[in-house]
Amino acid sequence: MTPKDCKNVIILTGMSLMLLFSSCGKDDDIPDPVPPLPTRGALQVTTDWSACPDAGLLPSGYILRLGDTSQAVKDKVYDYPTLLDPGKYSLLAYNEADRVTVSGTTATIDVTADGTLEPLPGYLFSAAAEVSITAGDTLQATLKMQPHIRELTLKLALAAGDEDRILGTSATLSGIASAFRLGDGAILSTSGASVVPVFSVIHRDKGRAAGDAFLSATVRIAGIVTGEKQELTLAVTLSDGTRQELEADLSDSLEDFGDEYIPLELEAELILPVHAGVTATIGGWKRTDEYIEIEQGKKE
Repeated sequence: MTPKDCKNVIILTGMSLMLLFSSCGKDDDIPDPVPPLPTRGALQVTTDWSACPDAGLLPSGYILRLGDTSQAVKDKVYDYPTLLDPGKYSLLAYNEADRVTVSGTTATIDVTADGTLEPLPGYLFSAAAEVSITAGDTLQATLKMQPHIRELTLKLALAAGDEDRILGTSATLSGIASAFRLGDGAILSTSGASVVPVFSVIHRDKGRAAGDAFLSATVRIAGIVTGEKQELTLAVTLSDGTRQELEADLSDSLEDFGDEYIPLELEAELILPVHAGVTATIGGWKRTDEYIEIEQGKKE
């Protein structure tokens, strides 16, 4: 290689290094790309069970429906597993209850083989809400779960010794709602159905009247059909072979049935005939708490 060739190589090498350093400097000056703005939002759902009348009635989980998508949830605070497009969504939460069928937003009490309502359906709770999702934000929605099934106990006080005269009973209670809307619990039944209370003889276990016998039956119902009579029909077979058939109108006692969900007890007196040709009667229906207040007032 001649001196002239060496000089050219040195010049080219120097220029290459200058270009390399110049190139590196330009890359360092390029700012980082701006991250794209979020296009979706998150949802966190909290269920509030404070309206449950008894902690023992709380279900182990519930169904959460977002639009047309349903998921089984066990946690009180639940982070929805996917991000959502911005917009409005319908939320519905409810638990699966025994002997209650859910279709869409309607819950219907199942019927027995004889066409009457199941007397002891499971306890169903539900809540609904409209929510709005915002891109880049987490919406925290609280659903206040409301009970829709209430326990009703009917008690018929007996005169001393009458419990030994009763061989059997049969009964129906009419004007009962069979369907309601999930979310707000609105009664959807346009006509009343019947439920069969099964009465048995038990004895009062406390209070001034401890030891007194009465017929008692417990059912669970979703509500009543407004405008229809809530009528108890009771047949009592006595040891002398006679059969007493009675009717009692409970409409006034049940007109506010859906206003609260603590168990309701109604008590009346069943007077069985002592002589032939006399019919049995039922009278004096009172709520149990009112009965207790009356008894306490008498004692004072």
